[in-house]
Amino acid sequence: MIIDDTFEDVDKVIMSDDGTGTGIRIPAMLIGKKEGQILKDFLTKQPSDVASKASLSAEFVLKNQDNTVKWEMWYTSANDKALDFIRNFREFTQKMDESAEFSPRLVTWSCTSCD
Repeated sequence: MIIDDTFEDVDKVIMSDDGTGTGIRIPAMLIGKKEGQILKDFLTKQPSDVASKASLSAEFVLKNQDNTVKWEMWYTSANDKALDFIRNFREFTQKMDESAEFSPRLVTWSCTSCD
């Protein structure tokens, strides 16, 4: 769990890796600064034996009224594994027809030191 360090709408924040497209290895979720402070306050107010045994569980519930799956894949052009995945997964997305909506998202950065 990652706690945002500024007060902002975390629904509009996109978590990313170091730019290589291969850096995220574990499931992660971002929560707002206010909600994070509630968790931190709870843990700091507990005796150390209670705080050391505390655990957090998160459930991701996907709800979509039109009974379709909408998914995105974020990747960089340097990530060959992502390109292979998209190429190989094409067959399966075609079988899903209109019950799935796939949006590939290519991440780019400007290079101020490039010609």
